[in-house]
Amino acid sequence: MPATSEVTFVIPAYNEAQELSLTLSCLHHAAACQADFRYDIVVCDNQSTDDTASIARSCHARVVHEPVQQIARARNTGAAAASCRWLIFLDADTRINRMLMASVLEKIRSGRYGLIGSLVEFDIEELDWFPLLVINTWNQVSLLSRCAAGSFIACPTSAFREIGGFHPDLFAGEEIDFSLRMLRWCRNHTVQAHIEAVAPVITSGRKIRGKSTWEMVKQLAILFPGSLRSRTACDFWYNDQWRD
Repeated sequence: MPATSEVTFVIPAYNEAQELSLTLSCLHHAAACQADFRYDIVVCDNQSTDDTASIARSCHARVVHEPVQQIARARNTGAAAASCRWLIFLDADTRINRMLMASVLEKIRSGRYGLIGSLVEFDIEELDWFPLLVINTWNQVSLLSRCAAGSFIACPTSAFREIGGFHPDLFAGEEIDFSLRMLRWCRNHTVQAHIEAVAPVITSGRKIRGKSTWEMVKQLAILFPGSLRSRTACDFWYNDQWRD
């Protein structure tokens, strides 16, 4: 890791050989467009059985390993390997562009922010009405509440460690729990939380491709109290490859 890195990008990954190289390529390109920006990337391999780890290394990322297959734990393990001032959590199937990178980096350097997220778009040209409703609703909720989507979360490393990182008992929705605790941290430290709308991250719609509206509606059941702590209830995200 460069000694003067400003940011460590933390990417949890389980069997992401098909997606990871494009994600890292987009990340390197967006970062290269920023002046005097030094960064590093940590990919947390969450017990992959494919070439995820070797692809990460070939794309100039450090690789660490988390034996428990759970996205919150993978994020925490990746963050533990960082020593930079800021962490940016990015999903392994999510593309960041230079406009978003420039805007986020400006806010990081201003010293006025403690939590930064981004609006989200799927990589599907024409969405059916239900997933379109869900993503549009989430983006509005995110803007109003300033809760960050799990696909892109930026925060100071010191704040992450002070609040204890992501909750290790949650199998889904850990980004909401994390955002709420970070919002309290921001209030206590008189800094702002912000959701970027300048250029949304593009994330894979693979979990909704080929799914009926009813199948997607059933997944909303994980929002009920207690379900987020149940591996069985959150099986949609874990049964093949958890990538949210």
